[in-house]
Amino acid sequence: MAVRRAKGTGSVFRNPDGTWTAQCVKGFSEKGYTKYKRFTGKTKAEVMQKMENYLMLMKSGGQILDDYYLDDYLCGWMEHIKKPDLKPTSYDRAMLTIKNHINPYIGHYRVTQLNPSIIQLELIDKLRNKGLSLSTVRKAYVYLNACLTYAVDAQGLPQNPCRLVKLRQKDFPEKKNRFLSEKEMTEFIKAANSLDESGKPRYSLRKLLILDIYTGLRVGELAALKWSDVDFEHKTLNLSKNIVYTYNFSQKEDKKKERLVQDS
Repeated sequence: MAVRRAKGTGSVFRNPDGTWTAQCVKGFSEKGYTKYKRFTGKTKAEVMQKMENYLMLMKSGGQILDDYYLDDYLCGWMEHIKKPDLKPTSYDRAMLTIKNHINPYIGHYRVTQLNPSIIQLELIDKLRNKGLSLSTVRKAYVYLNACLTYAVDAQGLPQNPCRLVKLRQKDFPEKKNRFLSEKEMTEFIKAANSLDESGKPRYSLRKLLILDIYTGLRVGELAALKWSDVDFEHKTLNLSKNIVYTYNFSQKEDKKKERLVQDS
Protein backbone atom coordinates (compact mmCIF):
# COMPACT_ATOMS: atom_id res chain seq x y z
CA MET A 1 0.00 0.00 0.00
CA ALA A 2 1.36 3.39 -0.95
CA VAL A 3 2.13 5.96 1.74
CA ARG A 4 0.48 9.27 0.84
CA ARG A 5 2.79 12.29 1.04
CA ALA A 6 2.36 15.98 0.35
CA LYS A 7 1.80 16.85 -3.30
CA GLY A 8 5.09 17.02 -5.21
CA THR A 9 7.06 15.02 -2.65
CA GLY A 10 6.54 11.56 -4.14
CA SER A 11 5.09 8.34 -2.74
CA VAL A 12 6.45 5.32 -0.88
CA PHE A 13 5.11 1.76 -0.96
CA ARG A 14 6.06 -1.74 0.09
CA ASN A 15 6.63 -4.41 -2.54
CA PRO A 16 5.25 -7.98 -2.34
CA ASP A 17 8.76 -9.33 -1.63
CA GLY A 18 9.14 -7.07 1.43
CA THR A 19 11.39 -4.44 -0.15
CA TRP A 20 10.39 -0.79 -0.45
CA THR A 21 10.04 1.59 -3.39
CA ALA A 22 9.81 5.36 -3.44
CA GLN A 23 8.92 7.33 -6.54
CA CYS A 24 8.55 10.93 -7.58
CA VAL A 25 7.90 12.81 -10.81
CA LYS A 26 11.11 13.67 -12.67
CA GLY A 27 9.57 15.24 -15.78
CA PHE A 28 7.41 14.64 -18.80
CA SER A 29 7.94 12.96 -22.15
CA GLU A 30 7.60 14.74 -25.49
CA LYS A 31 4.05 13.41 -25.71
CA GLY A 32 3.19 14.77 -22.27
CA TYR A 33 3.34 11.51 -20.32
CA THR A 34 4.58 11.68 -16.74
CA LYS A 35 8.06 10.27 -16.16
CA TYR A 36 8.86 8.87 -12.71
CA LYS A 37 12.10 8.41 -10.80
CA ARG A 38 12.07 5.28 -8.62
CA PHE A 39 14.30 4.21 -5.72
CA THR A 40 14.34 0.75 -4.17
CA GLY A 41 15.78 -0.52 -0.91
CA LYS A 42 15.36 -2.87 2.02
CA THR A 43 13.71 -0.35 4.35
CA LYS A 44 11.24 2.50 4.10
CA ALA A 45 13.75 4.91 5.66
CA GLU A 46 16.39 4.01 3.07
CA VAL A 47 14.21 4.72 0.01
CA MET A 48 12.77 7.89 1.55
CA GLN A 49 16.29 9.21 2.16
CA LYS A 50 17.30 8.44 -1.43
CA MET A 51 14.23 10.26 -2.73
CA GLU A 52 14.74 13.25 -0.41
CA ASN A 53 18.34 13.60 -1.62
CA TYR A 54 17.19 13.48 -5.22
CA LEU A 55 14.44 16.06 -4.65
CA MET A 56 16.90 18.33 -2.85
CA LEU A 57 19.28 18.22 -5.80
CA MET A 58 16.47 18.85 -8.28
CA LYS A 59 15.25 21.88 -6.28
CA SER A 60 18.77 23.30 -6.38
CA GLY A 61 18.73 23.29 -10.18
CA GLY A 62 19.64 19.66 -10.78
CA GLN A 63 19.05 17.79 -14.01
CA ILE A 64 18.57 14.16 -14.85
CA LEU A 65 21.83 12.26 -14.41
CA ASP A 66 22.42 11.72 -18.14
CA ASP A 67 22.65 15.49 -18.61
CA TYR A 68 25.40 16.03 -16.04
CA TYR A 69 29.07 16.54 -16.81
CA LEU A 70 31.22 15.42 -13.90
CA ASP A 71 32.67 18.87 -13.19
CA ASP A 72 29.21 20.38 -12.68
CA TYR A 73 27.92 17.38 -10.77
CA LEU A 74 30.87 17.28 -8.37
CA CYS A 75 30.60 20.99 -7.58
CA GLY A 76 26.83 20.79 -7.18
CA TRP A 77 27.09 17.77 -4.89
CA MET A 78 29.71 19.51 -2.76
CA GLU A 79 27.73 22.76 -2.56
CA HIS A 80 24.28 21.38 -1.83
CA ILE A 81 24.88 18.02 -0.16
CA LYS A 82 28.27 18.07 1.61
CA LYS A 83 28.86 21.72 2.49
CA PRO A 84 26.32 21.89 5.39
CA ASP A 85 28.27 19.14 7.23
CA LEU A 86 31.77 20.56 6.68
CA LYS A 87 33.85 23.23 8.36
CA PRO A 88 34.66 26.11 5.98
CA THR A 89 38.32 25.04 5.80
CA SER A 90 37.35 21.42 5.03
CA TYR A 91 34.99 22.64 2.32
CA ASP A 92 37.80 24.76 0.86
CA ARG A 93 40.22 21.82 0.74
CA ALA A 94 37.61 19.63 -0.92
CA MET A 95 36.72 22.23 -3.55
CA LEU A 96 40.37 22.94 -4.34
CA THR A 97 41.01 19.21 -4.75
CA ILE A 98 38.03 18.94 -7.09
CA LYS A 99 38.99 22.01 -9.13
CA ASN A 100 42.73 21.26 -9.32
CA HIS A 101 43.03 17.48 -9.23
CA ILE A 102 39.80 15.99 -10.60
CA ASN A 103 37.98 18.26 -13.02
CA PRO A 104 41.01 19.12 -15.22
CA TYR A 105 41.46 15.41 -15.96
CA ILE A 106 38.00 13.83 -16.16
CA GLY A 107 35.55 16.68 -15.53
CA HIS A 108 34.61 16.77 -19.23
CA TYR A 109 33.02 13.29 -19.07
CA ARG A 110 29.33 12.84 -18.40
CA VAL A 111 28.72 11.08 -15.08
CA THR A 112 27.13 8.12 -16.87
CA GLN A 113 30.20 7.75 -19.15
CA LEU A 114 32.64 7.10 -16.32
CA ASN A 115 34.10 3.64 -15.91
CA PRO A 116 37.00 2.13 -13.89
CA SER A 117 39.44 2.43 -16.81
CA ILE A 118 38.80 6.15 -17.31
CA ILE A 119 39.24 6.89 -13.61
CA GLN A 120 42.33 4.67 -13.29
CA LEU A 121 44.17 5.75 -16.44
CA GLU A 122 43.08 9.34 -16.88
CA LEU A 123 42.91 10.42 -13.24
CA ILE A 124 44.78 8.24 -10.76
CA ASP A 125 47.71 7.32 -13.00
CA LYS A 126 48.12 10.85 -14.38
CA LEU A 127 48.11 12.38 -10.88
CA ARG A 128 50.71 9.83 -9.80
CA ASN A 129 52.88 10.47 -12.88
CA LYS A 130 52.67 14.17 -12.14
CA GLY A 131 54.56 13.44 -8.92
CA LEU A 132 51.73 14.07 -6.46
CA SER A 133 51.84 12.26 -3.13
CA LEU A 134 49.67 9.27 -2.27
CA SER A 135 47.87 11.45 0.28
CA THR A 136 46.92 14.04 -2.36
CA VAL A 137 45.78 11.43 -4.88
CA ARG A 138 43.82 9.59 -2.19
CA LYS A 139 41.90 12.79 -1.37
CA ALA A 140 40.87 13.12 -5.01
CA TYR A 141 39.76 9.49 -5.01
CA VAL A 142 37.82 9.87 -1.74
CA TYR A 143 35.81 12.88 -2.95
CA LEU A 144 35.09 11.30 -6.33
CA ASN A 145 34.09 8.00 -4.73
CA ALA A 146 31.75 9.72 -2.24
CA CYS A 147 30.11 11.76 -4.98
CA LEU A 148 29.53 8.75 -7.21
CA THR A 149 28.21 6.73 -4.27
CA TYR A 150 25.67 9.51 -3.81
CA ALA A 151 24.83 9.30 -7.54
CA VAL A 152 24.16 5.57 -7.11
CA ASP A 153 21.99 6.02 -4.02
CA ALA A 154 20.09 9.16 -4.99
CA GLN A 155 19.93 9.24 -8.76
CA GLY A 156 20.13 5.67 -9.92
CA LEU A 157 23.65 5.39 -11.31
CA PRO A 158 23.89 1.61 -11.95
CA GLN A 159 27.16 1.21 -10.02
CA ASN A 160 30.06 3.20 -8.67
CA PRO A 161 33.01 2.84 -11.10
CA CYS A 162 35.45 3.81 -8.32
CA ARG A 163 34.85 0.41 -6.76
CA LEU A 164 37.34 -1.27 -9.11
CA VAL A 165 39.97 1.49 -9.09
CA LYS A 166 43.27 0.66 -7.37
CA LEU A 167 45.44 2.94 -5.23
CA ARG A 168 48.67 1.03 -4.72
CA GLN A 169 50.98 2.54 -2.13
CA LYS A 170 54.04 0.93 -3.72
CA ASP A 171 53.43 3.02 -6.87
CA PHE A 172 54.04 6.26 -4.99
CA PRO A 173 57.45 7.49 -3.79
CA GLU A 174 57.79 7.67 -0.02
CA LYS A 175 57.97 11.22 1.29
CA LYS A 176 59.42 11.91 4.71
CA ASN A 177 58.78 14.93 6.90
CA ARG A 178 61.84 17.02 7.69
CA PHE A 179 62.27 18.65 11.11
CA LEU A 180 64.64 21.41 12.16
CA SER A 181 67.75 20.28 13.96
CA GLU A 182 68.85 21.83 17.28
CA LYS A 183 71.47 23.83 15.40
CA GLU A 184 68.89 25.14 12.90
CA MET A 185 66.52 26.11 15.73
CA THR A 186 69.33 28.05 17.44
CA GLU A 187 70.14 29.86 14.19
CA PHE A 188 66.45 30.64 13.66
CA ILE A 189 66.10 32.20 17.14
CA LYS A 190 69.32 34.17 16.64
CA ALA A 191 68.02 35.53 13.34
CA ALA A 192 64.64 36.39 14.87
CA ASN A 193 66.36 38.42 17.61
CA SER A 194 68.79 40.15 15.22
CA LEU A 195 69.09 43.92 15.01
CA ASP A 196 69.22 46.13 11.95
CA GLU A 197 71.93 48.70 11.12
CA SER A 198 70.40 51.26 13.51
CA GLY A 199 70.39 48.83 16.42
CA LYS A 200 66.63 48.27 16.39
CA PRO A 201 65.00 44.79 16.29
CA ARG A 202 64.82 43.62 12.70
CA TYR A 203 61.50 41.76 13.14
CA SER A 204 58.57 43.33 14.99
CA LEU A 205 56.97 39.90 15.50
CA ARG A 206 60.15 38.25 16.76
CA LYS A 207 58.53 37.12 20.02
CA LEU A 208 55.78 35.34 18.12
CA LEU A 209 58.34 33.72 15.83
CA ILE A 210 60.24 32.36 18.82
CA LEU A 211 57.01 31.24 20.51
CA ASP A 212 56.07 29.37 17.37
CA ILE A 213 59.43 27.61 17.04
CA TYR A 214 59.03 26.25 20.58
CA THR A 215 55.32 25.36 20.44
CA GLY A 216 54.71 24.40 16.81
CA LEU A 217 51.44 26.33 16.68
CA ARG A 218 49.68 26.73 13.36
CA VAL A 219 49.76 30.25 11.94
CA GLY A 220 46.01 30.65 12.48
CA GLU A 221 46.27 29.55 16.11
CA LEU A 222 49.15 31.94 16.69
CA ALA A 223 47.28 34.86 15.11
CA ALA A 224 44.15 34.19 17.18
CA LEU A 225 45.93 34.31 20.57
CA LYS A 226 44.83 36.97 23.06
CA TRP A 227 46.45 38.02 26.32
CA SER A 228 43.55 36.35 28.14
CA ASP A 229 44.74 33.04 26.64
CA VAL A 230 48.08 33.31 28.47
CA ASP A 231 48.32 31.84 31.97
CA PHE A 232 51.56 33.31 33.33
CA GLU A 233 51.19 31.55 36.68
CA HIS A 234 51.10 28.05 35.21
CA LYS A 235 53.01 28.98 32.03
CA THR A 236 50.37 27.62 29.71
CA LEU A 237 48.44 28.79 26.65
CA ASN A 238 44.74 28.27 26.06
CA LEU A 239 44.23 27.41 22.38
CA SER A 240 40.55 27.99 21.69
CA LYS A 241 40.43 29.86 18.38
CA ASN A 242 41.91 29.64 14.91
CA ILE A 243 41.98 32.34 12.24
CA VAL A 244 41.60 31.00 8.71
CA TYR A 245 41.03 32.48 5.28
CA THR A 246 38.46 30.73 3.12
CA TYR A 247 37.78 31.04 -0.60
CA ASN A 248 34.54 32.53 -1.83
CA PHE A 249 33.78 30.03 -4.58
CA SER A 250 30.83 32.10 -5.77
CA GLN A 251 33.38 34.43 -7.36
CA LYS A 252 34.36 33.35 -10.87
CA GLU A 253 38.01 34.05 -10.30
CA ASP A 254 38.05 31.92 -7.11
CA LYS A 255 40.54 34.39 -5.64
CA LYS A 256 38.46 36.30 -3.13
CA LYS A 257 39.13 35.18 0.44
CA GLU A 258 37.16 35.76 3.62
CA ARG A 259 38.66 35.98 7.13
CA LEU A 260 37.05 33.60 9.58
CA VAL A 261 37.61 32.91 13.28
CA GLN A 262 36.58 29.40 14.26
CA ASP A 263 37.01 27.08 17.22
CA SER A 264 40.43 25.45 17.24
